[in-house]
Amino acid sequence: MQTTEKNNHAGYLSKVELENTTILNIFTKAGGYRWGKIYSEEKTFLILSWEVEVTTYEWEQDRVRKYNNSDGLITIPAHIPNIFYFPKDSEMLEWFRKNVKTERYERYSEMKK
Repeated sequence: MQTTEKNNHAGYLSKVELENTTILNIFTKAGGYRWGKIYSEEKTFLILSWEVEVTTYEWEQDRVRKYNNSDGLITIPAHIPNIFYFPKDSEMLEWFRKNVKTERYERYSEMKK
């Protein structure tokens, strides 16, 4: 098991790598964005506190869904561009298969600036 931590202007991220799984514990400050990527496999997340707005690009349009800590496990399918926006200070867990391939989704990545 390997653990790393990262702090920046958006908050912090703690990453644990197990044999075949990567688990992220993520705290994001209000107004922050995370990701802007496309994952080659599905990813699952659980909101621990407050809420998140997830924008995905599906069927040639942006879809915004709001989730909070009472929604349980949430999955984003593989190959769906996504970006997370945090209107309040929020914490979540996210996990996916270790070494999953990602690519930057330029339009959503630009939203983070």
